[in-house]
Amino acid sequence: MTITLANTVASSQVVLPNALVKNINGNWILGEMETDLTPGSLDAYIVARMGETNPDPGAGNKKIIDSNEPWQAEVYWLLVGSLNPFLCGKFGVRLYLETLGKNDIDTEFNCDQGLIDFTPSASGFSLYHATFTLKGGEVKPEHLGTPFQPVVTVTVLTSFMRGPGLDPKDDRSYYTGPITGFVPFPITEFLKEEIEI
Repeated sequence: MTITLANTVASSQVVLPNALVKNINGNWILGEMETDLTPGSLDAYIVARMGETNPDPGAGNKKIIDSNEPWQAEVYWLLVGSLNPFLCGKFGVRLYLETLGKNDIDTEFNCDQGLIDFTPSASGFSLYHATFTLKGGEVKPEHLGTPFQPVVTVTVLTSFMRGPGLDPKDDRSYYTGPITGFVPFPITEFLKEEIEI
């Protein structure tokens, strides 16, 4: 697949908005996103990065993170196709950190925005963005550091709740829908620096 901003493209190419192309070309990580719908009626793309907060423009993904310092993960995803204007529901976005080795410090985080509403567009393109802003100390690596396998996921939730009286801010209150995606980051070392130079 070729990713381009050109106005006229071959059938094997995908035209993406500037914001998403800048992210891909800025060393972000391209993930996988699928729908149960007919190809062309709705396609989905996803990219993410993880590293320092307020990175320099064009900063890519970081593979070593000082857990004492604030850090963040960001994810952009795009829905494109003729069914886009008819979509409704929410997105649940989560960051998982699975450790390599025996310990009990696996963890997960919901995005800063909470559940994200669909914003369908008559143009057929809808670009979404979520962030995870973490304070120093929220991840607690072992003394020599801990390698984690981070993964960010995006899952569609229906607009229908499972029943009355449920918390509308809790993703478990909704049914999951036919669109999901993830970005697996490279193995990332979290280290608690005790002395800095």
